[in-house]
Amino acid sequence: MPYYRFRAMGPFFFSTWKSPRHRVNIKMLFDPLGARDEVFEQAEDHQHRIRSGEIQITKIKDAIGLYVIGLKHGRRLVPYYVGQAARQTIHTRLFQKQDKTAKVQAILNEQPRAKPFVFLFPMVTETGRLARLPRGEGYSAQEKALDLAENMVIGHAMHTNPWLHNIAGAVALDSFVIDGTPQAKGPETDFAKAYRAMMGFTKPVKDAKRLKEAAEAAEQSNHAEVEAIVAAALADPDRLVPEVTPEEAARASVETTDELSEEADESKSKTRGLGAAE
Repeated sequence: MPYYRFRAMGPFFFSTWKSPRHRVNIKMLFDPLGARDEVFEQAEDHQHRIRSGEIQITKIKDAIGLYVIGLKHGRRLVPYYVGQAARQTIHTRLFQKQDKTAKVQAILNEQPRAKPFVFLFPMVTETGRLARLPRGEGYSAQEKALDLAENMVIGHAMHTNPWLHNIAGAVALDSFVIDGTPQAKGPETDFAKAYRAMMGFTKPVKDAKRLKEAAEAAEQSNHAEVEAIVAAALADPDRLVPEVTPEEAARASVETTDELSEEADESKSKTRGLGAAE
């Protein structure tokens, strides 16, 4: 089986607006096509200023791979949706489906102070070239790798947000609970604690109630109605009030990446120090 790598790129923030005419139904909105273009412009700009030793990815708009849509709450980044693009490029796939756009819009409506972002994971070969779009009707090597990688990223994301939108549904999750997981409440047995430690659930999920409410709002929203309201608002841009401009979004992407990169380096150094001490 061919070897592939998914290069992490992001977070890339995008612009949002308020519509005074629609503020009762839509507290914050975004333009799906405009957001997509902003994300990829930032990704392309990053490739012109990569650090020494990093692999440059050219023609990022031609990439297949994975993407993660999330919101930034204060300093914390929370994933809300994991997606893949196999038979289409990520550029074509991102925000393509109406239901996906409506879900993101509903989440923004529930948490209007948060800033939306996208992580891109272009799929590259062992030599660093972009993986090609699959051809033919069979289940290609690219699709096999993408399915496995998507499931893995969904698992990663659920450590932070158990109500991720890739799963069966926020309401359905109320029908069961697994001991030792972030959703479990009340006293824990020693077995549950052991399972929690093994799986890495060492910290409780922050803002669990808010995350669940956002998931339920997105699940229960009328997608067609949300789409119609957003389309009407975007059709009259002169009445929109910018909340985050494209320039502010691009600046936030650079600043957040630098902050998180420094935190990761510090955490890595502490881990090495503890290992050396042992």
